[in-house]
Amino acid sequence: MLEERLVILLVKLAVAASLASILVRSTKFKRMLLREERTFTQRIQMALGFASIFGAGVATRVMTHLYTSVDLGLEGSLLSGILGGYVTGLVSGILISVPAMLNGEFLTDTINRAIEHSFSPQGIRWRIESWRTGVPFAQIVMRHALVYRVEQVLLVHAETGLLLAHVPDGALGDADLVSSMLTAIGDLTTRVGPTASAS
Repeated sequence: MLEERLVILLVKLAVAASLASILVRSTKFKRMLLREERTFTQRIQMALGFASIFGAGVATRVMTHLYTSVDLGLEGSLLSGILGGYVTGLVSGILISVPAMLNGEFLTDTINRAIEHSFSPQGIRWRIESWRTGVPFAQIVMRHALVYRVEQVLLVHAETGLLLAHVPDGALGDADLVSSMLTAIGDLTTRVGPTASAS
C-alpha cells in the first residue's frame, strides 16, 4: 500500500517535470508567463494552455481507470491560479474538471460530506464547535470526515539511510526498498532546496 502511494507520487513528480519542460520550450508561453501584466485575452489563452495539458491527464485517468498518477488536475488548477491569477485559475480549473464531471465526479469526497452535513444535526454540532473554538468550519469538517491511521513506522538512519526498525514488521513487503526511496527523496529535496533559495 505504501509502496504503491510512493510510486504514484514519484510518477506524478516525473509527469509534472515533463510537463514543465514541455511548457518552457514554447517561446509564446514563456513570453506570456514572464509578463508583469496580462490582458484578459492573454489570461484566457494561458488558461486554455493549462487546461489542455492538465485536462488531458484527467481525461486519461477517467477513460482508463488505471493511470491515476497522470491526473494532475488539482495541481494544474492551483499552478495556473498562482502563475496566471484568479481569472486563469478559475477558467483552467473549470476546464480541467470537465472530463471528471462528465464521468459523474462532481465534488470531492470531503466537500460532499460538508454539504451533506450542512443542515443535519451533526453539521449544526460542527458549526457550534467551529464558533466555540474559532476554527473554520471547513477544518472542523475535515477533522471529523477524514480518518487517518498509521500503517507503517520506519526508523531510518539520517546519515546512511539504513533501515533501523520497522513496525509492523513484514506487512510492507520490502521495507529496505521503501527506506531507500524515502532517503533518495530526502536527498533530492535537500540538494534542490539551497539552490532554489539562492537563485
